[in-house]
Amino acid sequence: MNAQRFGCSPITIGGEKGSRQARPEFWQLLDQAIYYATPQAQVQSIAIQQTQLTNLTVQTARFTSAATAPKFYEAILALPQLKLEDFRRRQDRQ
Repeated sequence: MNAQRFGCSPITIGGEKGSRQARPEFWQLLDQAIYYATPQAQVQSIAIQQTQLTNLTVQTARFTSAATAPKFYEAILALPQLKLEDFRRRQDRQ
């Protein structure tokens, strides 16, 4: 199966000649399945890069503390997820 979120969100299944049209419910179900099937991360370090301004040198901050890195990772996971449409709108503004 090949599922593409962009464009008209076609879903193709090996052996079939046509594509299927995905609905928002499909993406939600797929996201949940991926989330529950993904093993919990064993975070040992985190690297963060500033990439918003393309004309600047990329700066990287690295957290290597065994206590800090997992806490920072959990804080990132607690943030609300950005929907693909919102991400594209933000990219268009830049």
